[in-house]
Amino acid sequence: MNQEDKKYWLGINTCYEIGPARMRRLYSYFPSMKDVWQASDNEWQKAGLPEKVILSLRQTVLKINPDEEAARLKKEKIKVITIRE
Repeated sequence: MNQEDKKYWLGINTCYEIGPARMRRLYSYFPSMKDVWQASDNEWQKAGLPEKVILSLRQTVLKINPDEEAARLKKEKIKVITIRE
């Protein structure tokens, strides 16, 4: 996974409704984590997310800045490891 995708993975990972199974579902439906982040509610529904999860993920996208999340972890010298690595 490239750094661009990692920052979106970080943002999505802050959504409490997205666990490993739902993350795998998103990985298999969308070509990149950036695409997941920029998707519409309708696209998330097509990917198999229930309404409750879609609402939570939308709130996450509205409040989290992936660039700031990545910078914060870099500053703290925290390495990000995903299921795609």
